[in-house]
Amino acid sequence: MSLSRPLPTFFLHVGLHNIAWYLLKLLLPADALAQLSPSDLSALAEKLPSSVNALMVSLPTINTIIRKKSFEKDVFRPYPDALDKVFADHFAYTMYDMMIMLKTKEHASVWIHHILGALGTYFIRHYKLACYFPASFLATELTVVTTNILWVLQKLNKTDTRAYHAMLIIRCIAFVLFRLPVGPMCVWYALRQSKRAEEEDGKKSFWEEVKSLPKILSTVSGLNMTVLTILNTWWTILVFKALFKYQTKGRASNTVHHI
Repeated sequence: MSLSRPLPTFFLHVGLHNIAWYLLKLLLPADALAQLSPSDLSALAEKLPSSVNALMVSLPTINTIIRKKSFEKDVFRPYPDALDKVFADHFAYTMYDMMIMLKTKEHASVWIHHILGALGTYFIRHYKLACYFPASFLATELTVVTTNILWVLQKLNKTDTRAYHAMLIIRCIAFVLFRLPVGPMCVWYALRQSKRAEEEDGKKSFWEEVKSLPKILSTVSGLNMTVLTILNTWWTILVFKALFKYQTKGRASNTVHHI
């Protein structure tokens, strides 16, 4: 896998992190800064590159899959240049983020998410096959922006605001629209399009295509899709629990602040 694309993106995120860190130190009131631990400060600074990455990978992916319909006739062979850039960028961000996570001590589920994401993007860029499947899941990174905004508001003690309540609702909607259905929808679309291609163009069946993939690629892709579908379901439950807790008890709860 060429590093000509990931390396500049990696240093972009490192640079954004440092800029955000210095701006926080410069602009936050002294009393607010005193309440933040070094880990909190690093996590706050991380929200800028995290949000940038979420937009960098989700918007081109949605554009490629939905507007350009790049996988309308085949979900296994096409490998759009736009998605190669997305995979490279996400790999770079994941490397940066895991470096930061060593300081912020994230939940095990986030480590699983990142490790699987790094492996998936690496093998997809190497084999350039079946990229539709990981791309579908990368579209869900759009939800990260809502979670980041909530986490910043919480750390700056802005949880008693209408903006915080509204963002909790927006996050729930985003998770229902993107994270919760992506696994089943991805498989349903792939099966439907493969069946159509088999009947109209005489192409291989879905399962014949899967069997023809390199074993490591089909294994990693299948594992990724299964685990990420489970995690997305669990995280969706958590964001709704956070909203209900806020509405019933008036207390902030931000169990998932990295996804």
